[in-house]
Amino acid sequence: MALYQCFPQGNLVVLKTVVGMAMAVATAIDALEINEIVGCIAGDDTIFIAVSESSTTTDVIKELKKLTKRRLILPVIVYYCP
Repeated sequence: MALYQCFPQGNLVVLKTVVGMAMAVATAIDALEINEIVGCIAGDDTIFIAVSESSTTTDVIKELKKLTKRRLILPVIVYYCP
């Protein structure tokens, strides 16, 4: 499983994944075409999610949590650290 942590940072949500899973998780998030998300940039274990100006990072984190509960982003467990 790709365990990740969410950190809101300005208009970005920073996700930490297990090593090697960031690209797969970012691709899944981009494919969902969530209105609040402008796009994702992924490294090896970190993803930066750019949040649209009309939304907040809290909105995006709530949406990601809903999607993981519905199992639309797998394999992922959300762990939120404010």
